[in-house]
Amino acid sequence: FGRRRASRLVLPWCTYTSPAVAHVGIETRRIREQGLEMETLTLPLDRVDRPILDGATRGFLRLHLDPGSDRIVGATVVAEDAGEIIATLALAITHGLGLSALGATVLPYPTAAELLKRAADERLLRRLAPWVPTVLARYFRWTRRG
Repeated sequence: FGRRRASRLVLPWCTYTSPAVAHVGIETRRIREQGLEMETLTLPLDRVDRPILDGATRGFLRLHLDPGSDRIVGATVVAEDAGEIIATLALAITHGLGLSALGATVLPYPTAAELLKRAADERLLRRLAPWVPTVLARYFRWTRRG
């Protein structure tokens, strides 16, 4: 811990239920109460291959990002592997990493951590022109058929 103030420590927690619930950083409730400006991204597990293969698609990832950047300031994970995923997010918050840095990381496939890469892709699609995600979705559906 060194000489960091306790209020500056990043303290993740996880409740091992089925699915598990894990959190780190700023909470949705605090954002609402304090009227903070925050970019929030929520991604359901049914968009990621590992949970689909495991039949464990109940849950989601919710990220709170600094609005001027993609720096992660809070995260909630509801998933069977929530404890493992939140560890990576705690590291990102501690070191001021953005979602794009996590998205640029090559990960083994298929793993639950792919959820972070998928979230980065979703955010990028959101920021493109409004018609681009629709065109890309149609293209990928078309290429998967063949």
